[in-house]
Amino acid sequence: MPRKIIRQGDIILRELTPEEIEIVMRDARPVSLRIAELRQNGQLGENENAIQLHENVVVTPDSVVIRGETGHSHVISGVKTYLTWHGIVVQVEKPVTIKHDQHPEIEIPKGVYTVTHVQDFALRRHHMFRFID
Repeated sequence: MPRKIIRQGDIILRELTPEEIEIVMRDARPVSLRIAELRQNGQLGENENAIQLHENVVVTPDSVVIRGETGHSHVISGVKTYLTWHGIVVQVEKPVTIKHDQHPEIEIPKGVYTVTHVQDFALRRHHMFRFID
C-alpha cells in the first residue's frame, strides 16, 4: 500500500511505513516529556505548554503550529507530537485536519507522519548564483 504524502502550502506530511516507524520512534521523545524537563530546569514557566523550535515552528504535546511565508499559520491539533533526530513526528490516532486561513482544510488520516516546513529561500528574488561564461 503506498504511503500518503499530504501538502498544504509550505507544509508537507509524509506517512511513515511500519519499518520507518520502528526506526524513527526509537529515539522519539514526546513533547510532553521535553516540556516537563524544560520546566524542571527552569527554562519554561509552570504554565507554559509549548516549545518554540524555530522562529516559525511551535509544538505542544497535542499540536504543531507552523507560520508560513505569508505570516499565516498552519495548525495541526489533536495529535501526539514527538521530537526525533528526523524532526517533528505526529501520531494521528483519529482523523484530524490541517487548518490555514488561506488554504482549504485537509484531512489527515490515522497514521504516523513526519512534518516538514518547506521554505522558499527566494531564489527568484535574490541573485544567489553567479554565472561565469
